[in-house]
Amino acid sequence: QFVPVEFIEARKPGAERPWNVLENKQQFTLDDNFSDLFVGKAVSIEQLQYTRQFDDTNWQTLYLPFDTDCKDWTTHCDVACIDGVQFADIQDGEAVAVYVEMKEGKLFANRPYLIRAKSVGKHTFTLGKVTVKPTEEVQAQLAANSHKVCLNGNYGTVSAEDLQKNGGFVLTNGTFVQAGSEVPSMRWYLSIAANSGTTLPQSIRLVEKKDAPVGM
Repeated sequence: QFVPVEFIEARKPGAERPWNVLENKQQFTLDDNFSDLFVGKAVSIEQLQYTRQFDDTNWQTLYLPFDTDCKDWTTHCDVACIDGVQFADIQDGEAVAVYVEMKEGKLFANRPYLIRAKSVGKHTFTLGKVTVKPTEEVQAQLAANSHKVCLNGNYGTVSAEDLQKNGGFVLTNGTFVQAGSEVPSMRWYLSIAANSGTTLPQSIRLVEKKDAPVGM
């Protein structure tokens, strides 16, 4: 009788193609250097670790296929979610993306979040028993009257060319910019389409909700 093999497929750095990187369900480490992450069916891991290199202490994007608690991250990082994008008073071509820092509750699978390291370096997060869910690259639309704004999850690699086609903005040093760089796996990017009679911002500055312009 055929017994299906549970798998978590990803491409390790330098590998020619993705492969099943799940060798042990008792303990599994998901390295942020993996790309082309794909999970077709939920897999239960007794102890999952997630490792990530942080080269600065600015906000970065986070997009993972499993639920976690806020407290899982607090030793090394802060986490947050995007609350909205403000276009009302675009000055010098700049709009504002408003975030809310998360102190409690859950981060859900296949949803876009922000993460900020408390110190530079490679950090390992031990998350305990985790169900890795099927990977979904969700396009989460934000409410905005003048523009169509989406947060686009990614488990592959989005090229600079595709970013440009999609009106994509990448978070760099606290600001979303139309950069000429690609989006790696387990990240998300912001895309904007202008409605008739409106213009696109050149950049979108990240601001905490308590410091946001009145009306957000």
